[in-house]
Amino acid sequence: MENRELINKLNEAEAVLREMDFLQNHRSAIQQLQAKQQNKELNISVVGQFKRGKSSFINAVLKEPLLPVGIVPITSVVTKIKYGSEGAYVHFDNGNMEKISSDKLVHYISEVNNPENQKKVDSVTIQTKQNALKPGTTIVDTPGVGSTHKHNTSVAYSFLKESDAVIFMLSVDSPINEIEETFLREAKKSVLQFYFAINKIDTVSEEELEQYLAYCAKKLKEIMEKDNVEIYPVSAKKHIGIDHIMTAIDKDLRDQGDRILMESTTIKLEEVVKDALSRIQLYIKAVELPLEKLEDKKKQLNKMLKRLDELQKMADLRMEQQTETLICHIEAELQSHRNKAEEVLSRRLDEKFQENQAEKPRQMEKVLLSHLEKGLTDHLETMNETGIEQLTEGYDAMTTQLHEELTVISEFASEIVKELFAVEITHHFISQQVSEKSDYYVSVKVPKASFIIDMNKLVYLLPRSKGNQLILEKARNLLQDDLERNQNNMVYNCRYKLKESLRSFRGQLQKETENMKDDLLQMMERIERDRNRTSDEVDQTLQFINKQMKRLEGVRAEN
Repeated sequence: MENRELINKLNEAEAVLREMDFLQNHRSAIQQLQAKQQNKELNISVVGQFKRGKSSFINAVLKEPLLPVGIVPITSVVTKIKYGSEGAYVHFDNGNMEKISSDKLVHYISEVNNPENQKKVDSVTIQTKQNALKPGTTIVDTPGVGSTHKHNTSVAYSFLKESDAVIFMLSVDSPINEIEETFLREAKKSVLQFYFAINKIDTVSEEELEQYLAYCAKKLKEIMEKDNVEIYPVSAKKHIGIDHIMTAIDKDLRDQGDRILMESTTIKLEEVVKDALSRIQLYIKAVELPLEKLEDKKKQLNKMLKRLDELQKMADLRMEQQTETLICHIEAELQSHRNKAEEVLSRRLDEKFQENQAEKPRQMEKVLLSHLEKGLTDHLETMNETGIEQLTEGYDAMTTQLHEELTVISEFASEIVKELFAVEITHHFISQQVSEKSDYYVSVKVPKASFIIDMNKLVYLLPRSKGNQLILEKARNLLQDDLERNQNNMVYNCRYKLKESLRSFRGQLQKETENMKDDLLQMMERIERDRNRTSDEVDQTLQFINKQMKRLEGVRAEN
């Protein structure tokens, strides 16, 4: 398709949708495509699961720490970086815009400072004159996918509709999981140009990296259904490999930028028109029904929507059960590690005691405490790593479960419409979300050197054997107390995070279910309102809508 032909199709689609008040969201989507095509604007989105290093990667590309990074997931809203006079601008959902200083960015785009996007930020734009950016090209930092913060993943999915190319971030510290695979399978429906960056290569050996790259190549070819995929190993932290991937992207944009934009716009035009046609078909089918049948369909719809509520409640119950099971599993794992640590460290204390029986009590105390401090620190760090590992694995399972539950609910809602009106319809708000992370980060502070035995100084005056025995007993008690205290802290952290995740899951399920119900009910109300007009008015409306539908079908047929 030539560029002029594409522009004509966009204009035709916009003109058709302009006349249909129940499709104004679709019209807005077409207008955005028109603006992008006219201004030759290319959006390159950096996408991936939380903590893959997306923001760090962009900072490395720009050679400037524009975006905040941290040990917990930071980005909660879409952040666009484009070429222009230095400045940062916050765009709010209500259409207002505010210019801010760069040091204030974290207050708007951070999940910590703007939880669940409570400040109603639509996006943030940062302008800079860095050489890595070209006029007309925007690099976009998206929230990570795979979090219980529903809005984060929803935003990441939604922005695919505006992306012309994607830099998909993976990292060597984790295999490609189901969340990423699901996202990629959905993303390739909207975007044709992908660049796969494998981050954190500075943390593994060359042999390990080679194995991971081979694994990724095989997996990505399968997911993307391609014979070959280009993979770029990078380290955002050490600035390794950044120039290689950006040189490849620059070359593609220079040689094929117009084609990439045109193909991207064509795909998105097809998606908008297809969905608009399904809405029109539903409207026509319903309006053409006799009033008594329409009323019967409405009753059936309300009955089915109650079933939708039941599905949501069942999903909520299953996730609560899964959360409790995971907490019990983590508690058991930590208890096992604690028992092993107590056994090993008690034995080593006894060994040190035997080796130093000839020492005076003061020296015995120094030897035992020094050994206990190092041993406890090592074992507690291992316990903490185990807790984090179990937490991460459990979270992946929970987000996968959430995706499955939402898929069931979404498919059921689509079946309702199909059964009642023989029309297939897609619920955008469902397809745009899957599961993002619940900001999973457990921090357990291991005490470093505070194992001071509060013991009467008279112990030093006791016979050597008696004094040393008392010091050993006190060291054993301290070992048990410290292991128990840290284990309790770890369990508390895990339980708190998982309960917060469950709360977010519940909110997401309820909101998505209500969105679907509202979407269906609003359509029915519109149909009822129009159906109660005179037959001549209804006939005129149907004639007009059929005419508009044929025009839209013409736009789609030629794509």
